[in-house]
Amino acid sequence: MDVPTLGLWEVVGTPIEATQGHKRQITITYDEKDHVQSIVGTAPKRQF
Repeated sequence: MDVPTLGLWEVVGTPIEATQGHKRQITITYDEKDHVQSIVGTAPKRQF
């Protein structure tokens, strides 16, 4: 959208895009040799 709007989309689009998405938490556990032991993540809460 930047080219057709000559960059004006950034003024409108950036705040809109910033509020989209889901927050997630990921925990990565390493051993003493820095090898990954486990990866545990949380799924985003569904909104109905």
